[in-house]
Amino acid sequence: MRKKIDLLHVYAGTRGASGLYLDEIYNALKCKYKQEVIVSAFYPFSYGKKWFYRYSDISSIKLNILNINIIRKAVRFCELILTLIRTFIYIKIKKIRFVNYGLTSDLKIELFFIKLLKFKSDVKIIVTCHDVLPFGSDNPIILSKKIAKKKNFFDIADFLLIHNENSKKELKKYYNISDKKVFMIYFPLMDLNNLEIEHTAIKLIKNKGQFTIGMFGNLRQEKGVDVLLKAWSKVHEQSKNLQLIIAGYVPPNIDYCFENYKDKSVLIYDQFICDSEFKSLISTCDLVVLPYKRGTNSGIPSQIISSGTLVLASDIPMFKNNSIILKDFLFKSEDYNDLFRKILWASSLGKEEIEGYDKNNKKLLRNYKELFSDKIILEFDQIIK
Repeated sequence: MRKKIDLLHVYAGTRGASGLYLDEIYNALKCKYKQEVIVSAFYPFSYGKKWFYRYSDISSIKLNILNINIIRKAVRFCELILTLIRTFIYIKIKKIRFVNYGLTSDLKIELFFIKLLKFKSDVKIIVTCHDVLPFGSDNPIILSKKIAKKKNFFDIADFLLIHNENSKKELKKYYNISDKKVFMIYFPLMDLNNLEIEHTAIKLIKNKGQFTIGMFGNLRQEKGVDVLLKAWSKVHEQSKNLQLIIAGYVPPNIDYCFENYKDKSVLIYDQFICDSEFKSLISTCDLVVLPYKRGTNSGIPSQIISSGTLVLASDIPMFKNNSIILKDFLFKSEDYNDLFRKILWASSLGKEEIEGYDKNNKKLLRNYKELFSDKIILEFDQIIK
């Protein structure tokens, strides 16, 4: 007789490299618990039920009509409803005991799904809180409304899963959540080497002896692109043998005036970048900069370091308290002068110094992976009794 499923992970945001997050959790727990995962249709691993967003994922759209934003969003919403209904039926049939729901948005239909589980089944609900404080606006009225929406999810959950001590403080301060229902695991390592990536559309040729710096991802305002560009203006005055690459999607309400930097050794790719392009860009760079102004959790440092590239990050709490980021590679958040000095310092490192830092980084990754596995089993042992 097959053992019943102890734990079901429901994570919509697991397309491509994002799936590395859940894969690390799944592999750490499989020695003790029988698990199943309901994930993106483009989850990069062979196991799991790939039910979320088969037709509306922005990286895989084949019908031109779905490139129209309002139509894509409508299709995506319909897919979400159907997948949540299918998930509820699956939970009831399999009599699953614990559900870990990855909260990446706060739509009413998701709240309805959580409530349905809570009151129409015997399931214990774990909600993984990636961003305790919502992003997207500094307006206090809008922020308070977003906090109220998230509080509905946090209040109804039996357990909340977080990744750092700062999140625990924010849960108490903004949501009045008791520590008794909060459990902390380290943020999973997201090693790009675990992905099978063959094709890349972006081909870059480095000039011999040129030091290349990069910044990649969703280039929202809190990512600090403006800070990097200000620092780069000073860097370019000091050294013409440095190149900056910025690649990623820029939201329509933001203008970084990239055209002002075309003559300053800056390459701009204002577009969505796929996993293969992301990996290729990181491998091309000598240094990747993360000048974030705010943030709760990020898997990008481990993606960069596992690729053998150095990472330079702002000293916001999520980077400052990240044990895989060396203290030498932190700069003062939103201080473009400090970032300018750190870029010049990093670009002046000799081959032996870079190899020494890379060796240290790999050791930190190994130690972190062991700590992660021990910690997650310890925390889930307290949840699943």
